[in-house]
Amino acid sequence: MKRLALVFTALLSFGGIAHAQNVAGAYVGATIGQSWGTGQWQFQGAGTSIDTGPDGWIGGVLAGLNWQSGSTVFGVEADVGSGPLSSETSCPNSIFNCKTEVKWLSTLRGRLGLVNQTAMIYVTGGAAAGDVKVSAHDNFALGVSDNASKTMVGWSAGAGIASPASQGLGWRVEWLHTDLGKVDVTLNQLASTQTVKYKTDMLRVGLEYRF
Repeated sequence: MKRLALVFTALLSFGGIAHAQNVAGAYVGATIGQSWGTGQWQFQGAGTSIDTGPDGWIGGVLAGLNWQSGSTVFGVEADVGSGPLSSETSCPNSIFNCKTEVKWLSTLRGRLGLVNQTAMIYVTGGAAAGDVKVSAHDNFALGVSDNASKTMVGWSAGAGIASPASQGLGWRVEWLHTDLGKVDVTLNQLASTQTVKYKTDMLRVGLEYRF
């Protein structure tokens, strides 16, 4: 809450600096950045849990629409991304390795910001979804393995700063926290059901074209 309050304080003080650019309208773009993820497996009945990550690079595409009143900007934005997001660690029984892969992540968010001649600063939040694959394979090269993929749904929120360009090419830097909640997954080779949780923090840069 303190961080959010600081962001809004910055937004309020930022609004009166200079005459605002007009950033109303549609835009498309692309982003790339770093994801720091937590893929937690909780083994039901065993009372144990592990964290498989993963961390890695993620790239994506986005599209959005802005409305503007004075220096205040309201908007809606959707994005989808993917990357080499995969990591594994030893399962509690040490016979198998447990692996988490994130196939894709997507968000649909509202945005609230302030713009002047220098930059647009904004906060954002909304729904999120992702395809998370969990798998287990033996440590003895016997080819024993099992896997399951689940589409998980949760929420996402963050803040960013973007170019004030009214039309044409612009830039952005954005931090986004995404929490996909939890889902129960049964892997027969582990003879158990796991509660899998996934959340991540992303720091990404991007280019966008405003029409």
